[in-house]
Amino acid sequence: MAKNAKIESKTIKNDNNLTKETYFYDEDRDGVIVSFVEKEFERRKQERRPFDAAWELNINFLLGNQHSYIAESGEIERAPKMFYWQGEEVFNHIAPIIETRLARLNKVRPNVIVRPSGSEERDEYCAKLSKTILSVFASKSGLKKIIEEATVWSEVCGSGFYKVVWGNTCLFDAERKNQADFSDAILSAISPFEIFPDSCALKNLNDQKSIIHARLVPSKTIFDIYGVKVCGDDLESYSFDNVSSPATYLGKTNANRISKAVLHDHVLLMEYFELPSAEHIHGKM
Repeated sequence: MAKNAKIESKTIKNDNNLTKETYFYDEDRDGVIVSFVEKEFERRKQERRPFDAAWELNINFLLGNQHSYIAESGEIERAPKMFYWQGEEVFNHIAPIIETRLARLNKVRPNVIVRPSGSEERDEYCAKLSKTILSVFASKSGLKKIIEEATVWSEVCGSGFYKVVWGNTCLFDAERKNQADFSDAILSAISPFEIFPDSCALKNLNDQKSIIHARLVPSKTIFDIYGVKVCGDDLESYSFDNVSSPATYLGKTNANRISKAVLHDHVLLMEYFELPSAEHIHGKM
């Protein structure tokens, strides 16, 4: 869901002459849903603020900003000097520890294994075929790199997420006003800053009734996927880089770090996922 997005829906026929109703956002029809998601996002954002501050403090320590602290306002601030003669040079002990742990964890690579459901020859054949399909998917999606990114988030912030979706590669055909069939499974590592659970008091993700995934995407991507034109803006986000931080003294390395970056012409896309219930037996998205 992106703001200021509106376009008419249209019934079209694809190459197989099958009628398909393409869905687009409409202000009158979907205004209630949009209002609900926006209110839920703001509520969860405020509820998660203490965790955001702790994660940002961890990132500052990783980058060598050891004089940072969480102020009463909940924002990250730099501790001032108590005396004029105080030095502010620091030796970054945290970064080498995290990087050593990541180096060890990255050596452990999970293998794709499918166990047969029975002892029959058909079951063993299906297991081998499934393993081959998963191995191709792991290689195609860059599973090794994705695991590395999720591991960094987990070590720095305490949690990292994997997301598997189907059809994110669909491209919108502006001439026919429908989506071209380029669907495929997509695996990605998700930052904890993008996940907004229903309740921060619940420890396990499976106990959450609903999840909001709020991520920054280019405005052009919104049109390519959904066929909706929106105006982008300059927004801040956390990203990976391998540049040594100038705030450290001696303890410098060139391993992957998490840092803030400004993304140009981006919009905030909010995706709402709800578990199946009596009202929505197949869940809700």
